[in-house]
Amino acid sequence: MAGELPFAADLRQLDRNRYIATLFAPQAKRADLTVLNVFDLTIARIPLLVTEPINGEIRLQWWREVVEGSRAAEAAGNPLAAALLDVIARHRLPISAFDRYFDARIFEFYHDAFPDRQALEEWAGATRGAIFQFAAIILDPASAQAAADASGHGGVAQAISDIILDLPRTRSRNQCYLPLDLLAACSLNRDSFVEGIDRKAVKSATDALSSLGLEHDTRARAALKKIPSQLKPVHLPLAGSRGTLRKALMTAHNPAFESLRMSSLASFFATLRLAL
Repeated sequence: MAGELPFAADLRQLDRNRYIATLFAPQAKRADLTVLNVFDLTIARIPLLVTEPINGEIRLQWWREVVEGSRAAEAAGNPLAAALLDVIARHRLPISAFDRYFDARIFEFYHDAFPDRQALEEWAGATRGAIFQFAAIILDPASAQAAADASGHGGVAQAISDIILDLPRTRSRNQCYLPLDLLAACSLNRDSFVEGIDRKAVKSATDALSSLGLEHDTRARAALKKIPSQLKPVHLPLAGSRGTLRKALMTAHNPAFESLRMSSLASFFATLRLAL
């Protein structure tokens, strides 16, 4: 598309909800928000591109070293890496938060389940929540701290929404992102959830996960009412998350076996409603 920002086409293809959300940000900030989100989505795709966990960890380590500044020459030859380093430097994004982000992402290369809901929430906060907060710093560093609660709870809500959307794929890869305490409450464990023989119990588990996501979504939206208006575009992707979580919980569809992805038009109007 003529005149389109760098990486905008990538973002639109990878996550239309996030792409739409960037359009509500000030024009001067859109390019940096696009780079940040494409970086996050690129990292999230690594488990799909490798067959062995060690290969995923090697790719992740390369990005960690890029952010730390120890691969300057290689980063200069990679358009996304170079753009990310520029964004980090200009907005003084905290490297310590990137360290926690990379540490959390390692989980995605293995077949372990989260031991409990707290572990799931901490992982979501360190990954998606961190991206929300980085975006808040990009938009307005002076007031970004006011968005911390919205970013934390919103990060958990969106991460759980993504888990719900990806359940057919992750189960096919013998992965389970549902915490063990939630599964146990539904008379399941990691293996029986992945096997999916007891579909009624599996639906109960995904309902419980969706309810947890909606709890965090409600808390995020309450926090959004208290933050400066210039920060609100950061959290617009939550519009799609709420739609996914409600659909998973309130319909007969079993998201462990059926895709619940919203249409592009539905995503746009959900984002527009939240923006207004």
